[in-house]
Amino acid sequence: MYKQLKTDLEDKRILEELISSKKERIKYIIQKELGVHATTYSELKIQCPTVDDRNARTFGKIEKLDNEVKALEGEYELIEKSLENTDKIMATMDSTEKQIFRNRYILGLSVRGTAEKMNYSPDRIKQLTRKMFQK
Repeated sequence: MYKQLKTDLEDKRILEELISSKKERIKYIIQKELGVHATTYSELKIQCPTVDDRNARTFGKIEKLDNEVKALEGEYELIEKSLENTDKIMATMDSTEKQIFRNRYILGLSVRGTAEKMNYSPDRIKQLTRKMFQK
C-alpha cells in the first residue's frame, strides 16, 4: 500500500502540472494565434461558433489539447478517489493502527522494523495490519 500511496501522490502532482501546462497552452493559442480573449476551448466555442477555413487548423489543435486535458482530469479524479479511500480507512483506525500505518506506509518500514519500533512481534503487526484493511 505504501508504494501505491506514494505513486498516487506523485501521479497527482504530475497530473496537476500537465493539466495546468496544457490549459496555459490552450489559453496562449486562443489569445495569440486567434486574437480572442477566451481562456478555454468552451469559451472559444461560445465566442466563435463557426470556424472559417484559415482558423480550422488552430481550432483542431485547441480541441486536441482540450481533449487531452479532459483525459488527464479523469485520471486525476481516479487518483483523488483512491486518496479519499485511504483517508476513510485512516479515519476508522485506532491509535495503534494509525501508528502501524504511519510506520509501514508513510515511513516505509518493514513488518520487522515496525514490530521493533512498536515493541510488538512481527506476527502481531501482520495481524493488526490485516484487521485494519478488513474494516
